[in-house]
Formats: sequence, C-alpha cells, structure tokens
Amino acid sequence: MTLAGHTAAAVPEHGLIKTPVGYLPSLLSVSDAAAAAGVSRRTIYNWMRAEQIEVVYSPSGLPRIVTLSLWRTER
Repeated sequence: MTLAGHTAAAVPEHGLIKTPVGYLPSLLSVSDAAAAAGVSRRTIYNWMRAEQIEVVYSPSGLPRIVTLSLWRTER
C-alpha cells in the first residue's frame, strides 16, 4: 500500500504518521490541516483548488487532507 507516494512503512498500524510537527493522523480536516501547516483555512482551500495538496472526500462529502501532501511539495 502507498499513501502520497510513501510506502506502508510510513504509516504505522496505529494510524499516525511522522511529520515535521510530530505524529498526526493520515487524514486531516481542513481546520486541522491548517493548524498543522500554520496557515489559514482559506489557504488550505486555495491549495485544494490549485491541486497543490491531496484531498479525499468522506462518505458525507467532507474534504479530508492527506497529511503527507502538506509537506510533499514546495509552494
């Protein structure tokens, strides 16, 4: 299994992944992603629209940010 170009070893069984700001869940809400990246929610939505971060949608239609994509590319 891969997640954002990383092997399964990057995603421990407990569902947390190591990031520059500590261990976080593999998927984050827009608010949590903004807090983790130190930016506003509006910036996260702008990155989503520009396809600069990876987004999946929950069954209820809410966007979830792939955590590793927040640090994968330079903006």
